Amino acid sequence: MTLQLENFTIGQDTVVCCTDETQVALFDFDGEGAAPRGWFFFGVNSSGSQTWGLANGAEEVQDTFEVAPATDMQSLTSGAGVASNAIAAENDFNLYSLEVVEANSLVSVAAVTTGSATFQPWIWVLGANGMDIEAINPYEGEVSDANFANFVAEEAGTYYVRVMDKESAGATDFTYDLDVLVSAPSDAAPTDVPEVEDNDAAADWQDLGVLDVGANLAITGTSTTAGYNQDTYDWTGDLDVFTFSLAASGTVAMELVWPNEETNDFDAMLYDPTLGTPDVGTIDSEYDVGLGMASVDYPEQSTIQLLGGKEYVLMVANWEGDAGAAWTLNLQVLGGAPTFD
Repeated sequence: MTLQLENFTIGQDTVVCCTDETQVALFDFDGEGAAPRGWFFFGVNSSGSQTWGLANGAEEVQDTFEVAPATDMQSLTSGAGVASNAIAAENDFNLYSLEVVEANSLVSVAAVTTGSATFQPWIWVLGANGMDIEAINPYEGEVSDANFANFVAEEAGTYYVRVMDKESAGATDFTYDLDVLVSAPSDAAPTDVPEVEDNDAAADWQDLGVLDVGANLAITGTSTTAGYNQDTYDWTGDLDVFTFSLAASGTVAMELVWPNEETNDFDAMLYDPTLGTPDVGTIDSEYDVGLGMASVDYPEQSTIQLLGGKEYVLMVANWEGDAGAAWTLNLQVLGGAPTFD
């Protein structure tokens, strides 16, 4: 049996730790013993039939997080505007089902507000067991009126999309449309794009051109040096930098891999040069689009919505590890919704 307690009002994805599989303890956020406050979701998941309860018998638990209580939920298909709905009351949420036919399909869901500017849609993607796979904050990047959840459906089957307001508010004009894109894994061989040095300085950034829907690139390169500044955490080694644009707004999927994951830690950053000359190599950049590929994960992966007709700057660097380490960045431009032209 596993326990899950989450609080998104204070911006924490997971605010509990499990001392074992039967106890949950709140973190001490301010160091002075104060417990977090806000809207919590408590979930219990198990295989088979097991009994559970709260230590405080005075508490009453209403099961609103799980998939099971929802009835007559709408089934989503891939496309733009496949559902229109509203978060009509406080603490309200809408739940949808989504059938994914092929394992490892890329799934993108966007909630585009059509009413009140106060409404901040929050999207969760749930597995069949009711546990969340992906939770997304209100998006403040490329498209201000849309909120996204992107994930890889590692198994074929039914997934669930849960939409609510960030602050658990609701009103009749908290209306939205849902755009859904399900892209099966591509069988086509990618186009090889070898890195061409020097490409560190702005005048030498390697141009990948205008990418159409269906573009599938395998960009390969070598970081001649690696390293980072221990005070600022900025990259100090070889920066491999590229530019590209999309022919039309849509979804871009990226995966960064390298041979020796134990020794090296590669990262990727995406910058928006329309905001100013990007400070490429800076981890805390005001021009960062929010790719989410500067972590300790292997592989580094991201699925992101980008606007057509504008240039982006893509950087790959080795945070730490071997000089001369090789890397490959697979980049695909997916068609269909969500689109924002």
